[in-house]
Amino acid sequence: MRGGLGFKNSELLILLLFHMKAWHTISDIGIHFGVNLTKRRYIQICNRVSFIISLLVFLLFSVAYVYFQWIASTQLALVVSFLFLIPPLLNHFGKINWSRIVLISLVTLPSLIISILDKFDHLESLEEFEYFQFRIIILCASILPFILFSLKERKQILFGLLLSFLALVFYDPIHYFFKAGYYQLGFTAPNYYFMNFIFVYNYFVLTGSTYFLKNSFEKSENENKSLIHQLSERQEEILKASERIEQQRERLTIENRSLNNELINKNNLLTETNVELIRHNNELQQFSYTISHNLRGPVASLTGLLHLLDQSNLNKNNQEIFNHLKESVSTLDGTIKDLSNIIDIRNDITRIRQKLSLENEVNNIVKLLKKDIDENHIDLQLDFKAHPSIYSVRPMLHSILYNLISNGIKYRSLERKPTLHISSHAHHGVVKIIIEDNGLGIDLEAYGSKLFGLYKRFHAHTEGKGLGLFLVKLQVEALEGSIEVESVLHQGTQFTLTFPAHDNLEEQVLIDNEIATVYYNAPLNCIGLNWKQTGTFAQTTELLRTSIDFIKNYQTVNWISNITRVMDRDEAELNAWRVNHRAELKRAGLLRVGLILPEEYVNKKTVAQKGFDDLYDVDLNTFVTTLEAKKWIESENEKDIQRKILKNS
Repeated sequence: MRGGLGFKNSELLILLLFHMKAWHTISDIGIHFGVNLTKRRYIQICNRVSFIISLLVFLLFSVAYVYFQWIASTQLALVVSFLFLIPPLLNHFGKINWSRIVLISLVTLPSLIISILDKFDHLESLEEFEYFQFRIIILCASILPFILFSLKERKQILFGLLLSFLALVFYDPIHYFFKAGYYQLGFTAPNYYFMNFIFVYNYFVLTGSTYFLKNSFEKSENENKSLIHQLSERQEEILKASERIEQQRERLTIENRSLNNELINKNNLLTETNVELIRHNNELQQFSYTISHNLRGPVASLTGLLHLLDQSNLNKNNQEIFNHLKESVSTLDGTIKDLSNIIDIRNDITRIRQKLSLENEVNNIVKLLKKDIDENHIDLQLDFKAHPSIYSVRPMLHSILYNLISNGIKYRSLERKPTLHISSHAHHGVVKIIIEDNGLGIDLEAYGSKLFGLYKRFHAHTEGKGLGLFLVKLQVEALEGSIEVESVLHQGTQFTLTFPAHDNLEEQVLIDNEIATVYYNAPLNCIGLNWKQTGTFAQTTELLRTSIDFIKNYQTVNWISNITRVMDRDEAELNAWRVNHRAELKRAGLLRVGLILPEEYVNKKTVAQKGFDDLYDVDLNTFVTTLEAKKWIESENEKDIQRKILKNS
């Protein structure tokens, strides 16, 4: 039983699959002529409707044969059932439009013909309903144009609608023409013709409703197509973007590998550079020691010998030579001291900015380069009226200007009188220093990217190691500035240095510990010591030593010391230490000291004040507040400026 049932089920399944395959085969007749999905769908609809109507008409023929036997209308129904296979055949040959027009015609026209023939087949048993049944078929056929055609195929739809409409309107006239009219065959219902209005009314209701349904369907279909198209485009964009991302990821992976390798190489190079810097630093410290101990002794001896020399026996020429020699020795002594102090004093102190006169700084450089300037007849033009001073680190600014000015001399043109113009101005919170020459110039297109590189030289006719511009850029950037260059080959070069104005430099902290704060006030050219508590003798003298070194190194003429919190310390012991530094401060040019004391000590001779009076050749005043001391120093500085102006005039 199980085997038998299984066998029957298998047969049914095979049969079902066969019928499904046959149905798909019938539906796809002529499908290869469909140029798009819409056309293909209408071909399939045409084939299916034709096949279904063919089967239904054949079924109708069978029923009619049982009821009416082999009469003319029954025979015609059989013929028509086969005629409905013509539209798929036309589709097979590519006549896609004609197949659907034929299908609509086969529903409407044979219905009229069979209706007329049917009236004469059995006159003895003719019934009234036979005047309505074929009208219903024609009425139903009015929706076929909307099923078989899209709304864009207006001509085909109008043909189908017009064919159904005319068949309904002329239904009775055609019957009367062939002597088969309702009243001709003996029927007497008085309201028969009213049915024509009913059928026409239903025709418009049916076709109108079908049209709006079709229109709504096609709008939705078009919107779906548009949406699908947009989605397809978006998907394509996403795919392209994914491809680009993947390509970028691959490039990024390659670049990461390259960067890792470069980083490893840079680290190795940095390690080597660090070792080299340590070695150079050690050499620099040794150099500092050599300057401090080996050079300063002979220079001091030379200075002493010059003082001992009897100048009264020198003639005018020798006196001039002697003065130059004395000035050179003094300059050498100052340079050695500056170099020694810059190396020995802590880095944060050498970074302190002070108010520098640009004219004075350039004039100091001019003295060093005087021989080259005179021999090469350099026309040096200085213009610092727009901005005469700058807050900067003197050694660094000196080095920057020296390198640029010496380059302007070194790379002069032999074809014209060499000119070197140096000016300054301030604008929007920055100070610009411009050094311009009319020398050989630089080919920036060829060497612009290498201009500030290490060991880079662009003219072979002069000596040099290619360090100058490299050091200039490093020092400018260390001062938070920037450097720009404009140059035309064989015409000249202009360097523009840009530095922040640094207007607020009243308290640049040098040292800040539990004993005291040491600061520098650049606008007042004043060092300040704000004592917090009494420290040991060693701690106190270390702070005083730092202050004295700074005064010497930065030529600071003013000193403010707030000792209100250390009135209990042993000033006598400190005065004994101060004796050893009296000459240093005198040479450094210290002019004023402002002591901040408790109010009860002001205008009284304290031990500290007495120590300053006895040991230092300075103008000393006592104040209750630091603000008072600053105002006094500001006033005295103004007096110093006025005295210099009167002296120069």
